[in-house]
Amino acid sequence: MKISNRTTTSQALYYENSTYSKAKIKGVFSFPEGLYVCTDMSPFHPEDYLGGDQPGDKGKIVIQGKTYKVEDSRIIIIDINTRKNVFPKSKSAFYKGLQEGIYIAMIGHFIIDDLNSLNENSLIDLDCELYVDEKFRENLSKTHTTVHLMSIILNEELASFWKKEVDFKDDLNNPNFDALAIQKSKIYTYYATDVYRIGKSLSKKGFDLVKFKSLDFKKFSIELSSSLNKLIDINKSSKVSMFGDNIQLGAKRNFKVKINDRFVTIPCGGTHVSSLSQLPKVTVDCFYNEEEKTLSIKTQLI
Repeated sequence: MKISNRTTTSQALYYENSTYSKAKIKGVFSFPEGLYVCTDMSPFHPEDYLGGDQPGDKGKIVIQGKTYKVEDSRIIIIDINTRKNVFPKSKSAFYKGLQEGIYIAMIGHFIIDDLNSLNENSLIDLDCELYVDEKFRENLSKTHTTVHLMSIILNEELASFWKKEVDFKDDLNNPNFDALAIQKSKIYTYYATDVYRIGKSLSKKGFDLVKFKSLDFKKFSIELSSSLNKLIDINKSSKVSMFGDNIQLGAKRNFKVKINDRFVTIPCGGTHVSSLSQLPKVTVDCFYNEEEKTLSIKTQLI
């Protein structure tokens, strides 16, 4: 492990939808399966080991005229006192460490090919060029944007399933089922999966479990698919924007889009399309597991 004496948290250029940048190498972390090359800035969206839903970008890095394939990209967190790679147990601990200056976070680009030609000691502070696989990024961005729209439709379709007033609502004034029940989410290049916990905690917030369990989930899937495609079609001229305090890795970011003449904002640090006109037709499939008390939803781009 090698770290530059002048290392700071990476600038996350993917927040601005960049797919190329020049950068300086600020850290090199060797693992049995390969090497993570960390830079002061990067257009690569990194996967978050704490459970981020969007996978890391792929692409290539050029160092001293030689091109290396980037198989993956991840967030690498460094304790500034020990100068070692650490793994905070929660996102709150990670953000607190960044704010208090205990941690710095860098974007690591994973290389496994031709490692013999790379000397860790000589890489620090070298210039490099970073190229994101644009097609891979585009497909992930389409899926990620679609999933946010699916959550808006899901909140709307389940708005009548609440037995009492819910304080936590989305920007279309529907109870925010998605935010209240989400257990895990995963983005892929042509589809996404979301798992929601349908248990006592949700019931105490006022959600009608009996009414929910009586749903015909095949019919419900068809209704969600139809509503989502209609929403995309009606609002296809809407632009998507991402905003936040800054472009430092770990900064709080938001997704914003205009739906039916109202702006909807969702906390998100992933990548997205610039316009809803870029989205294809989609299908939504719902599966309720009574034993596990979960609703699984697969959103598929056609």
